[in-house]
Amino acid sequence: TGIKNAVKEDGAVSAGYYSPNSSTENARFFNSATSAYYSFGHFDSNHEITIVGWDDHYSRRNFNAGCRPPKDGAWIVKNSWGTGSSSRVGADGYFYLSYYDLSFDEPTSFEMEPITYSPSNTSHEYHDIYQYDGVGLGGGWYTMNQPASFANVFTARSNSTLKAVSAYTISGGSKVTIDVYKNPESGNPTSGSHVASLTRYFDNAGYYTVDLGNQACDLPKGSTFAVVETSSFVRNGSQRYAMLYETGQRAGTASVNVSCSAGQSYMSVRNGSWMDMAGEQSFNGDGSTVGNATIKAFTV
Repeated sequence: TGIKNAVKEDGAVSAGYYSPNSSTENARFFNSATSAYYSFGHFDSNHEITIVGWDDHYSRRNFNAGCRPPKDGAWIVKNSWGTGSSSRVGADGYFYLSYYDLSFDEPTSFEMEPITYSPSNTSHEYHDIYQYDGVGLGGGWYTMNQPASFANVFTARSNSTLKAVSAYTISGGSKVTIDVYKNPESGNPTSGSHVASLTRYFDNAGYYTVDLGNQACDLPKGSTFAVVETSSFVRNGSQRYAMLYETGQRAGTASVNVSCSAGQSYMSVRNGSWMDMAGEQSFNGDGSTVGNATIKAFTV
């Protein structure tokens, strides 16, 4: 529903999916006669496409006989490989992507504004955004089966009011707890004055801006404040916790590079003690590098 509303109200939506690397694999997943694609294995997305529409009644029988989705329905997708009709391009540059394709990920809708700022013609509700991460989740996202909290510590650039913070969820049905502390001690984000605490539930995975409501707090210029978050959800009957930090990885000649400076981002697991994320190489043993926590703050 969220993707459909975005297409209808704001225009095309960007998304990723797995594009086969061989003609044999492509023939397995892609029906060139109907321009219908469905992959059912656990493949990572490796190509971006544009969702321009949908058809809830697009028959599952339009997909390859040995590779059919469980139900009808597909996104109408515009690719970037030119026009014409072929097993790679689709029908004049378009194809159908099953709703049930397992590689489909990160649908994103962009909203643009004129480069010249105008208070009367803007969707921006805030004066400043505080953040350290530059690539979002970056090279990948991870979970763990024990409570994990993340924090960013910021320094107020001006006399302002903290009105909202971000929340990142990687699964539908997520619970996010948010706490804000003013002037925490170095190395301990929860040691300051506890000025805000709230819990939010989200039906869909994604990025959210959470208004602090009557818990908005004043920030004198030069003061520090910490935003602490825990994002959890249930998967296969077990409680899971999202690892809310950006990651860097290298794949062949392509790479995602991240960095984190001391005193910016922290992680706490199990016993409540905090670890500075600066200089950490990997929490998962997969060679990924650790960047900043994906937590933002918004002030007026």
